[in-house]
Amino acid sequence: MAGLMTWWNTNFLGPDTFCDGALARSDVEAALEGKGRVTESASPDPSSYALRCEVARSSRFIDSPQPEFKVSFHSMRGETPFQSRVWQSRGGMSLAREGLPAGATDRRAWLLLPSSCWKKIPARSSAIPFVTTELKEGSARPQALLRITQLAAQRVMERAGCPETPASSEAAVDAAPAPEKKKETDPQQVCDTPGFTFPASLLFSGRTQLDTERTTSAKDRAWLCELHLRGKNSPRITFSVSDNKNVVAAVKKQGPARTLGETTILRCSEGELYAGLWPNDPYMDVVLDDPSTSESSSMDALRDLVTTLATSQAEARGWQGCGS
Repeated sequence: MAGLMTWWNTNFLGPDTFCDGALARSDVEAALEGKGRVTESASPDPSSYALRCEVARSSRFIDSPQPEFKVSFHSMRGETPFQSRVWQSRGGMSLAREGLPAGATDRRAWLLLPSSCWKKIPARSSAIPFVTTELKEGSARPQALLRITQLAAQRVMERAGCPETPASSEAAVDAAPAPEKKKETDPQQVCDTPGFTFPASLLFSGRTQLDTERTTSAKDRAWLCELHLRGKNSPRITFSVSDNKNVVAAVKKQGPARTLGETTILRCSEGELYAGLWPNDPYMDVVLDDPSTSESSSMDALRDLVTTLATSQAEARGWQGCGS
C-alpha cells in the first residue's frame, strides 16, 4: 500500500524529461507547485518544430483541480504581449533582462523567437513566431514559467534549423522581478519617467483621474507601466517600451495596427526604440462616450502621448539624435 501511495502522489520512478526531452523534471516540478505525480497529457510531434505539449500534476488524494500547463508554438502580431486582452496585468510581468525578448506573469509566459529564425518558420506575412506557456490551474513563480518557455523555445529553434540556438546553459532565467505593489502616480513624472506627463484632455473633464501605477525596472531593456485611473469600472492604460532589436523588427513587420493600441518606433543614434500603449475597455468607453471631444481627436492625443513616452524614455536612456 505504501508503494502505491508513493506512486500516486510522487514522481518516484517517473520520467526525467518531458515534451520530447525539451524539459527536465526539475523545471516541470518548479512550474507545477504542490503534490502529485507529474504526467504528460499531450506530447509533441518529434518530427515537427511546432512544439505543443501539456503537462499536469495528478493525485488520488487531492480533490481540487491540479496545476497543468500547456507550452506551444504560436504565430502572432509582434506587439501581442504588450497590446492585447489576453496578456492582462502587464505591470506585474517579469521580463527577461538579456537574451531573447520574453516575459511572464504567474499564469502565462511568452518568448519572441529571433528575427534570424523567422524565415525558417512558415507563417502569414505579418505574423511573428512566439513560444508561450499557459498555466490552466493555480499559479506559479513567473521565473519558473519563463524557464519552461525558454527551454521549449530552444527546442523549436533547434528543430527549425535557426542559426541562433542558445546552449542549455544560456537558457538560465535572468528576469527582473515583477513590482510587488502599486504606488501613487506623480503627475509630473508619470510611470517614474522624467518629463512624461498625462494630458488633462485625456482625463475627460474629471471622468477619470490619475491614481496609481505599477512599473517594472527602468534599468532593463524592456519596460512596462500599468497606469490605473480613478473612474467607472477601473480604467487603465498600459505603456510598454523596448530597445530589443527583435521586438522592433517584429513591430515593423506586422504592418498597420488593427488594435485599440498605439505604437511608434523612435530612431536614435544609439538604435531604435519601440513604444506602445494599450487602453483597456473601460477607458475606451470614456473616450467613446465623452460628449465634448471627438473620437478622432482623442485618438490623436493618444498617438501624441505614445510619441512623448518614446522621447522621454530615450532621454532617460541618454540616447541622442532621435526622430520617428
